[in-house]
Amino acid sequence: MEARWRHGLRRGKLDGRRLSRVASGKETVFRLRDARHRISMALIFLIDVSASMKPHMATVNRAACVVAEALRGLSPAVWYEVLTYTSGGLQPGAMVQLTRLASPGKTLSLSNVWSEGGTPTGEAIAVALLLLRRRTARRRLVLHFTDGHPKNTYVVRQALEMCRREHVDVVTVSVGTPQETLYGSGKCEVAYTVSELPGVLYRLLPRLYR
Repeated sequence: MEARWRHGLRRGKLDGRRLSRVASGKETVFRLRDARHRISMALIFLIDVSASMKPHMATVNRAACVVAEALRGLSPAVWYEVLTYTSGGLQPGAMVQLTRLASPGKTLSLSNVWSEGGTPTGEAIAVALLLLRRRTARRRLVLHFTDGHPKNTYVVRQALEMCRREHVDVVTVSVGTPQETLYGSGKCEVAYTVSELPGVLYRLLPRLYR
C-alpha cells in the first residue's frame, strides 16, 4: 500500500503550509491522505499447448484453474495473466498463437484453446516480456510450463537474456526432462508426468510470491 497527500481541500486535516491563506478568506486549507494499492508482483503464467500437449488438455485446464484461483485471491496486490501458446503449424515460420485464459478483469475461460502446432517458446517469452513492460511492480515474473523442447533454443536464450536485463524472472516447470542448462540453475522445476503439474504449481506459488 502506498499513499500520497491531496492538498487544497475544504475538509480533512489542516495543512500547515496553507494556513496563511485563511487571512485572505481561503477555505481550501485542508489535506487528506489518498491511499492506493501498490502492485507488488506482476505475473504471467505461460502454458505450452503444442501438439504433444493435446492428450493432456484436461490437466492443463486444472493447472490453469490452480494458478488463476490462487492469484485472484491476491488481487489487487498481484496483477496476472494466464496465457497459452503454440504455433499455427509445424512448418518453419508458422505464426505464434496466444490465448488469454484469465486476468484480473477476465474470468477464467477454458474454451477455444487451440492445442496443435509447434513450440515457439522463445517468441512466447518475448511476448510475455512485452506485456510485463507495461506493469510497474516490485517483482515481475514469467511462470512457464512446457512438456517439450523449444523449436529454437537460440531464440529462447535471446528472450531469457532480454528478461534478465529488464529484471524479469522466468521460472519454468518442465515435464519429464530437466532443462536447467537452458533456463538456468534454480530456474527450472521438473514434473515427471503431466498429471503432477497442478501439485507442482500449488507448491511452487508460495515460493514465487515472497
